[in-house]
Amino acid sequence: MDIECAGTVDIKEADSKYRLLFECALDMVFLIDFNGKIMDVNYAVVTEYGYTREQLLSMNIKDLRAPGERGSAVRQLREAFAKGTIYETIHIRKDGSVFPVEVSSRGLVIEDKKMLLAIVRDVSKRKGEERALSRLAAIVESSVDAIIGMTPDGIITEWNDGATRMYGYTAKEMIGRPVEILIPRENREELAHIIGIIKHGGQIEHYDTVRVRKDGKHIFVSFAASPIKGHGGELLGISWTARDITERKMAEEELKESRANAELYLDLMSHDINNMNHAAMGFLELGLESKTLDDAKALMAKPLEIMKNSSRLIDNVRKIQISREKAPKLHTVDFCGILQNLKEQYSHVPGRNVEINFMSLAGCFVKADDLIRDVFSNLLDNAVKHSEGVNPLIINLSVDAVKDGGKKYYRAVVEDNGPGIPDGLKARLFTRLQSGKTKATGRGLGLYLVKTLVQKYRGKIWVEDRVPGDHTKGAKFVVMLPAIE
Repeated sequence: MDIECAGTVDIKEADSKYRLLFECALDMVFLIDFNGKIMDVNYAVVTEYGYTREQLLSMNIKDLRAPGERGSAVRQLREAFAKGTIYETIHIRKDGSVFPVEVSSRGLVIEDKKMLLAIVRDVSKRKGEERALSRLAAIVESSVDAIIGMTPDGIITEWNDGATRMYGYTAKEMIGRPVEILIPRENREELAHIIGIIKHGGQIEHYDTVRVRKDGKHIFVSFAASPIKGHGGELLGISWTARDITERKMAEEELKESRANAELYLDLMSHDINNMNHAAMGFLELGLESKTLDDAKALMAKPLEIMKNSSRLIDNVRKIQISREKAPKLHTVDFCGILQNLKEQYSHVPGRNVEINFMSLAGCFVKADDLIRDVFSNLLDNAVKHSEGVNPLIINLSVDAVKDGGKKYYRAVVEDNGPGIPDGLKARLFTRLQSGKTKATGRGLGLYLVKTLVQKYRGKIWVEDRVPGDHTKGAKFVVMLPAIE
């Protein structure tokens, strides 16, 4: 019977069952003598090279090499006969087309003759994949973006030069370590969220967030994450790509700040100060029309109060502008001493019965500037202004040391028994255009200034009910400032 994979070779002509294996091998198999003459080939050789078997048996193995590859043929034949060898070269078909091959050859003896068995495999596909991977690797390494590969659990496995430039760590420092090193402590829950999305088949594109460099500096990045999958679709890892957008964010913030300042000044000129001027002029006109000096004096006290409010408003705007300087000059301040001074000042408000209880520490040293006084003077001033009719007005002022996120803070509390702050107003209280339902003017700039300054000192501020759950029993402002150890 015929051998199906060889076409015309009869099984009776085969020396043994091994001939069948020879003919049906998927790889190309050559039998070559010591000088390189082709003595036998299998059917795969005939199919691949385009020659007939008879043509091939009249050729030398060097004839199948591309011209530029023939110089090393003799050396490789000797190595194969001596100890066997594996090498790559370029072969040429009958039609002139070339293709890369991997050759595994070893010497043997057949009927007392030295022969060489060469198994040849077309590696065009593998070479193409290698070139593609090489190009991809070159693109990754030369990318200005940070490209990081990691396991599905967030352990870094790849780290390009862009990541080194962006984060300051070398690949040697980062491979094998958790990627959460790059994530700020306050954003750590972000990692579990991102990994969860990837593990459920999703991906993340164009997500702006914050990362931490080796030197501790926080940078803004535009971030993307996608899965790395195997041939069977299984999740092998996660690819993270990030672009530094710190300069863009800073430009956006500066533009936003400029617009906010322009709107602030326009609001002040067109609304607050203009209204104050009209009110003051109205009282002055009434004073001019008064028939007695006592009536005129009483009416003139009102515009004086309005002018003081106007002056205070302008002064707050100036302080807000000072607090926004790019390079704030902070120094060590004992703000407990400032609080003691403010206690004495606000304990003697003309026409009001104010009692201030002050519990303090020996020293409360923080990094701040001279405007820290305005933080607490505004809080005390608001307690007085917004509690008309409360008699006596009791203000409890206290300072203690606390730990938050592993850091030491001084917690200052200002609470009063005034009318309190409704829950719906608490969230908006520190915005610049928010004012309470009181007679005070100024569009909420006092508390806006307070928050601006506290943030400048890297602190936090919020408001609570003095009596939890009942805002009508008074307000409680809490200020947290980082302590100097």
